[in-house]
Amino acid sequence: MKKPKKAELSDEQKVKNKELSKVRVRVEHGIRKVKGLRIVRDEYRMPLGLFTSVSSAVVGLIQFASIVG
Repeated sequence: MKKPKKAELSDEQKVKNKELSKVRVRVEHGIRKVKGLRIVRDEYRMPLGLFTSVSSAVVGLIQFASIVG
């Protein structure tokens, strides 16, 4: 939530903002990792029918790496 002008957020609103922020950071880091593997940034040269499988494999590897450490 955005803080209203000349007012403060309630404690409940601050807690919700922190929870949302934690989720947002994880999503943004995931997007950064996918872009780092250049699957989204560069021209895709494989058959178009394989794009879903390749991108799913990349996301799976990213998730596996975050679990394993």
